[in-house]
Amino acid sequence: MRLRRMIVMLTVACGLSLGLSQAVSPAYAASAAPVAHLTAHAPAAAKAASLRTGQTGQIIPNIQFRDCSNQRTTWVDIDFLNIAAGVLQDWCFGYTGRWQFSSNSGWTVTNFCSGNNRGAFSYSYRGNYHIFNFLPGQYYAFASGTVPISLTISGWSGSYRCVS
Repeated sequence: MRLRRMIVMLTVACGLSLGLSQAVSPAYAASAAPVAHLTAHAPAAAKAASLRTGQTGQIIPNIQFRDCSNQRTTWVDIDFLNIAAGVLQDWCFGYTGRWQFSSNSGWTVTNFCSGNNRGAFSYSYRGNYHIFNFLPGQYYAFASGTVPISLTISGWSGSYRCVS
């Protein structure tokens, strides 16, 4: 019984990070949404499972993500672009933890807003590794072809908001 649960958990985890459901709407078919971890609350986990994207990530709890298009938010707001698919999406990350982005997904990062968070963001540009620490209220624009590597949120304070 214990082995069966472990197999089911591994299957769910792999299913969240691979593939694309045929039932996904075309607007989300090329989504940059990262994968939610198993401790996420049911709606977020269900949404993440339904997106099943090529932009996968690994999470060290308690970091969370959500779509934040056309919103004002205190979360870290990152704009992702997939040139081949012609899609630009806004995704927000909140709480503390570390998010590891997939390096071979075809998604690049165009803009970063820290909201009311502090932490570090790493990325690759023209094959070179870069990292910067951020504080609440900071904004960065990136050159075309910037590939996200990881996001670490160590805490937050204040009420600075990003507009996506």
